[in-house]
Amino acid sequence: MMSLSVIVLAAAALQPAASISLCGLEAASIPAFFLTLDEAEKTRTMSRMDEDNLHIYNLDERSAPMPRTRVWMATSVKHKAYPAIACYDYYYDADGLEMKTDFRCDGDVAACEAFAERLRVKKDPS
Repeated sequence: MMSLSVIVLAAAALQPAASISLCGLEAASIPAFFLTLDEAEKTRTMSRMDEDNLHIYNLDERSAPMPRTRVWMATSVKHKAYPAIACYDYYYDADGLEMKTDFRCDGDVAACEAFAERLRVKKDPS
């Protein structure tokens, strides 16, 4: 006879994982963000790769009433912090130009900390 706790654990494993939300974009996982950014790159962005194989995407949104720019930085599979992604969201509000940062890293803890420090990512106060 199977115990109730085993059934509950098995049912929990079948539940879909919560989506990740960064800078107004949602995806099921960090690798899914990479796919979304790759698709966006085909239509309206500039991208490049730096010396650490860090993918950098510049997504400009020419939307009313004010333009918005989001700069995404995503690690490659060769990076120790992989998978990791950071976003710098530049936008205008009543006070002028604002910037919000978002960061998610599911790789090695020390590599994630080093990556965040390199990008100087600080979570916005809640």
